[in-house]
Amino acid sequence: LYSNFENVQKSIQQEVKSNLEGQLDLFAMASGDASNTKKVVNDYTFPPCSEFEPYEIVTFEKTLAGIYLSGHPLDNYKEYSKNISTCNISRLTGEGNEVYDNTVQTIVATIVKCRNHTTKKNDIMCFATVEDLSGTMDVILFPKVLDTTSANMLENDVVIIKGRVSLKDDSATLVAENVWDINSDDAKQMLVNKTKKSNGLYIRFKNKNVQSLGK
Repeated sequence: LYSNFENVQKSIQQEVKSNLEGQLDLFAMASGDASNTKKVVNDYTFPPCSEFEPYEIVTFEKTLAGIYLSGHPLDNYKEYSKNISTCNISRLTGEGNEVYDNTVQTIVATIVKCRNHTTKKNDIMCFATVEDLSGTMDVILFPKVLDTTSANMLENDVVIIKGRVSLKDDSATLVAENVWDINSDDAKQMLVNKTKKSNGLYIRFKNKNVQSLGK
């Protein structure tokens, strides 16, 4: 229905127009001659189309209903959240978050809102709101960072953000140092590096005081 909405609308408009043009005028009604009139029937059929991708469906839901209903954009990126995120948003914004003040953290989140702002020096900076499965928080991108990452700052996109936590009046903001699109080659390589198992032989000792091995 969504894919064919415009075509359906045009078909209905054409049907109404054709029927209006074919209506009996006063003289035809008076003479009883309706032989030249013909009612147009709308026989529009829906052509087959493929199902939307999951991320497209949840984007439509967020846009129309204001909330995600059938899932979350991060559902397909749980491996990234598990291996690349150093902290989830609820821990950065919740009670006891003072321990994260001025620390560098990496989060995997979807961009909820994004607003550019022109500084007094006529540079562009960005204020964004991002969301993961635990909550939302604000992110600031200063001009130098935005210059190299602006293409990644699109609403509803999933991104990896590395930045420094700034705590003011118990409210946490992430000052971004870099932003990667979740589907970029850099992001994929980050996941590979985090999940790659090192080759080698490891020996575990029960006695923690063992300092050397005999030859």
